[in-house]
Amino acid sequence: MFAKQGTWTVQGEQLVSGARMALEAVGNKLLGRPVELVWYDEPNPQSAQQNMQKLVDEDKVVAVLGGTNSATSLAMASVARRAKVPYISPNAAARELTGAECNPYTFRTLTTTLVASRAMAPELLKIGKKWSFLTANYAFGQDIQTSMSGLLKEGGGAVQSQDATPLGTTDFSSFILKLRQAKPDVIVAGLPGGDLSTFLKQYAEMGMKGRIPIACPIIGDADLWAISPEAVTGYFGKPWHFSSPDNPAADKAFIQAYPRSTSARPPTKSGWAGSRCAC
Repeated sequence: MFAKQGTWTVQGEQLVSGARMALEAVGNKLLGRPVELVWYDEPNPQSAQQNMQKLVDEDKVVAVLGGTNSATSLAMASVARRAKVPYISPNAAARELTGAECNPYTFRTLTTTLVASRAMAPELLKIGKKWSFLTANYAFGQDIQTSMSGLLKEGGGAVQSQDATPLGTTDFSSFILKLRQAKPDVIVAGLPGGDLSTFLKQYAEMGMKGRIPIACPIIGDADLWAISPEAVTGYFGKPWHFSSPDNPAADKAFIQAYPRSTSARPPTKSGWAGSRCAC
């Protein structure tokens, strides 16, 4: 179950592409038995729960891969606990999934926001110790706010301003004006998918590119690829990248095969995550 619409549409497509490639590489069989991939949408947490229950009750699935974002992943994990069906989330970063809401039927492949934040915060503290936060009002954004503000405090810094944005925000101008007035050393943007793309485009259009650094501990490659080079700016954490010289042999083979299979760019971290959780 991955997004077919909304903020995470592109990441949903990439996750499914990766999963399909992994299954095709083993002849669409696991342990000698044929595997069928059924793809349902997850437009919101409630629908994610309903569709996962349908997969369990009507399609009789033996396992579920899914959760393009943290909110839907948490919703699906509750069904996994109740139905006792293995569930793997490849794209959720909120720590609650395997923390406070942990259950023996839920597994993750993506690092948590706290781990990614710990890697990035020391570098941002070198830039300055007055940070403003602009985070989406759901599990992922809230976790970035909590993780990064805690690390900022430990580093002797202070929060300059903070705002939570609704998912699917199309006009960030009022938030950008507030950030310009706050004059922080760093803007921590906990925005997902298309929301981050929209914000960065408007940030550049309002003449803010290069004036205040933007940072996000963990993002998807497609969030930046959707923007022109003139608008992209900031510090962004990625759990995996196709250009890393440290990629193992299996990843290098996947990188070479991905464009041939999808007629697309090199694989994103979402495509890679989909392939890993399907193996």
